[in-house]
Amino acid sequence: MNGKIIPYKQLRKKLSNPQGYKPDDIEPKLSWEPILIPDGDYQAYCFDYKTKRVRKWKNERRLWLWFEIYEGKYRGKRTYRSYPYPEKVSPCSAYYKEWLIANKGKKPARNSRLSPKVFLNKIFLVSVRKVKSGEYSVIGSIKELVAGGNQYEG
Repeated sequence: MNGKIIPYKQLRKKLSNPQGYKPDDIEPKLSWEPILIPDGDYQAYCFDYKTKRVRKWKNERRLWLWFEIYEGKYRGKRTYRSYPYPEKVSPCSAYYKEWLIANKGKKPARNSRLSPKVFLNKIFLVSVRKVKSGEYSVIGSIKELVAGGNQYEG
């Protein structure tokens, strides 16, 4: 023993992360297993979101919306929709267009932050696609709002 005392938080980090991965190196995940379902349109319920800076994409801020398939044979399977999530969102971006769908077509107030909370607890018609590697499926786009909630006021 060299007599050096290591604070508990540092010791816990070393023990829980022996390979030295930083949290930014890992895509945020909930309790889900990658699913592979046929490409197509499904109804899905948005139950959570996560934002994080990801080193893999040049330290870009990303947003993940988490969905659970709501109907049919794949009911209960979970997957996500990922977006770049800059401080200012362009009206040409997929996030802006899909945010409008979630907000029932109501445009945001000028200079307002487009909060992902608008997606929560709603059912959407989504398009599911396989990733390029073909190993699992993700949400490719949100097509329409099927049910849920009021317009977002915040």
